Amino acid sequence: MPKTVYNSLRSLRINQPYIALFGSGNSIHAITSQEFNFIRSKTFVITINYAPVHLQGHLNMWSDLKVSEFLENHYRNNRKNLQFLAQKGKVPESLKRSIDYWFSVKEEDLRGNYTVVWALQLLQKYFPKKTILLFGIDMYSLHGQGDKWYDRYTSFDRIKRGRTYQIDYNLQRCANQIETHCRRDGVFNCNSQSKLDFFEKRDWRCILPLHILHLCPSALAGAPVHLSKIINKYTNCRSSTILQKHFTSPALNQLRWAYDLVDPSKDQLSDQLLQADIVHYHRKAWGPLTPGKKSLIQYHSPPRQYRPGASDKIFNKRKLVIAQYHPRYYTDAAIVPNLIDIWAPEHLPTKKAKDKVKIFYSWASEMKGGWSDKGSTETIAILEKIKAKYKTAVEIVVFNNRSYEECLLEKQSAHICIDECVTGSYHLQSLEGCSVGALTINNVDQQTKSFIRSVTGQFSDPFLRSSLSQLFIQLCYFIENRPQLEAKGRQARAWMEKHWDPQKLIHRYLQAYFDVFLHDEIRPFDKASFSQSFDYRMSTNVKISDSNRLGDHRLLTSEKTLPEYKHPEGIPARIATANGRPITELYRKYVGEEIYIFGAGPSLFQVEADRFRGKICFGINYAFEVIPWVDYIFVHVLEPYEVIKKHIDNRKFVLPETLVRQWQPDPAKRVTPHRVPTVNRNAFIYPIQDPHSRDLSKKELSLGADASIFTWSSTTHSAIHLAAYMGARIINLIGMDYQLYPNGKVHFPSKYSKTYASQDWHANHRHRQGDEWLTLHLKNQNILVRNLSHILRTRAR
Repeated sequence: MPKTVYNSLRSLRINQPYIALFGSGNSIHAITSQEFNFIRSKTFVITINYAPVHLQGHLNMWSDLKVSEFLENHYRNNRKNLQFLAQKGKVPESLKRSIDYWFSVKEEDLRGNYTVVWALQLLQKYFPKKTILLFGIDMYSLHGQGDKWYDRYTSFDRIKRGRTYQIDYNLQRCANQIETHCRRDGVFNCNSQSKLDFFEKRDWRCILPLHILHLCPSALAGAPVHLSKIINKYTNCRSSTILQKHFTSPALNQLRWAYDLVDPSKDQLSDQLLQADIVHYHRKAWGPLTPGKKSLIQYHSPPRQYRPGASDKIFNKRKLVIAQYHPRYYTDAAIVPNLIDIWAPEHLPTKKAKDKVKIFYSWASEMKGGWSDKGSTETIAILEKIKAKYKTAVEIVVFNNRSYEECLLEKQSAHICIDECVTGSYHLQSLEGCSVGALTINNVDQQTKSFIRSVTGQFSDPFLRSSLSQLFIQLCYFIENRPQLEAKGRQARAWMEKHWDPQKLIHRYLQAYFDVFLHDEIRPFDKASFSQSFDYRMSTNVKISDSNRLGDHRLLTSEKTLPEYKHPEGIPARIATANGRPITELYRKYVGEEIYIFGAGPSLFQVEADRFRGKICFGINYAFEVIPWVDYIFVHVLEPYEVIKKHIDNRKFVLPETLVRQWQPDPAKRVTPHRVPTVNRNAFIYPIQDPHSRDLSKKELSLGADASIFTWSSTTHSAIHLAAYMGARIINLIGMDYQLYPNGKVHFPSKYSKTYASQDWHANHRHRQGDEWLTLHLKNQNILVRNLSHILRTRAR
């Protein structure tokens, strides 16, 4: 028999810049096959122990004889299509010829006694320049059982572990060893719920790159160029732009933007399409349609006989539209921001003249009577009146069909920027004006404001609204009141920094790209699971110098001198609370959407959690243990709240203004006061109706912005009301068991609370009574509430 050659990992060559290390945690089940295949295409995938029964990585590592025994048997019937890394002395003679690489704990001075701990030490030793992404390194078990994901595919390891295996003890010990023996730098934990906090947590979609190709039939005011530059600057993705042709009209011949390629040849276009992962068409599709190439379309222009669902059918479920006037026509498209890089030098405020007020107004093209009407004739006439009245106290700059660079340069030093005061929409001109700290005037209507709100979540906007008939009066007022004018400019810049920061808003595009690439459809935006783990400034190719970020423009946006930006009229001030975030931020956020509310009943374990990934999900109390990607977590009892807040992102909390103490049957154990004011600055805090009222006839169900939320016998009741408040069309209840089944329970056993499952409420009839009352009253407002708990449980059987 030939002598065994013991190759170490030193001889392994990894060409990919990333290594993905897959552990045994159950969060692996949340990764779809499409997602895994993408990860595998961008990284060198290393799995551990029994993983080949389900995951086909590039290399599998193990360290004991029982795994060798299993894999030897497994590969008698399956073709080996990956490399093996095994520990010396832990492989039977019959399997040695199949081993590609070996490691020795003693020879390589490895510390600890868990395979994943050794794996990390080996990778950091032999591949110190590679970025390591961790998947399934959870360090938590599901209710004390099934701590390894591959137990679903084989019982071999579970039998070998035996019933005396101490799951939680071993997980904690493993986590401690990782923190003691491994370096933190260059490693990212891709499970945001993981209890291993030693490494920075980041969503893998924010690390692994896609190549985006933007195809543009016309210049579109440079919007695709702005977007592409932002992608390249603030993300790891690569983006390029192709313009079909420049403007040929003499009236528009000054309009040029820095597209990467203009008027491409057929070969150039084919070559670019071949390299792209995603083709992003702007306004309309053009060029050769490449079979199998993932693509989406974005609308920027007025519609021409557009019919939602019928026009551009090949892009159904893969449509985007900018948050200006357009969504009122393109109702089947997801709304996204029209982005500019507010941190680029040309979009930063500069010093403005003290001895006069500079007003800037420009337009390129115009069509009277429609959305392209700029009101140029009327606006110029008003500006001439202003000049006649104030003479040298004002400087007025009017540009038509001038280069983009000239416009930006003049705009930077302007006190006032006029977009157009005709249509009820706004343009990039407004965003650029606000970015440079100018008072920016347009005539945005309420519907356009609602589209802005769908992107920012805010009722505020940075513009001064004015019609043409009011424009002269507005200009006179601010020219004569310089302190207010300067304050408005500072407000505008501050609003852009807080709510239109491209480093934050670009995640809406990234999620759309990954949704299309992995699922062939754009799913509802999942802010909680995607954007919160996106550390924009830490991205490997983000380069923002201190000089760019701390220059003179910071003086314009100092919080000490900036007046508080007020909510619009109609939103009562009492809703804003110092104890937390006001729920007005959530008002009508999900208009027309379907919302799922997950209770904490045992039937939740019968639900296939993966089905609800990407949906809008509410969780009651500990439901997040089973449905880890809930967007909002509702709690109204003090004791569970004190536990849960230690284990979740508190920005997901939606809490009543007072929390109630756990009911104690024994009077001697009761604590006063019975209700305690809620204080959590990260949480949404909602006003409640009289919590002591037990008369349903005195309850109300307002869906106005200033609504007090229905409070009865269950947290679910408030969650239902709030789902309707947020604009839901259909509200689904899952895991609301209410002891509906023989020997049933109200709650499942939580790993965080020993007493949670033992609670035996006598109020279940009141829980159902509240649900029925809400269902009836919401039905009258064309909102459907349905309890799917029993249906899903039956199907699961």
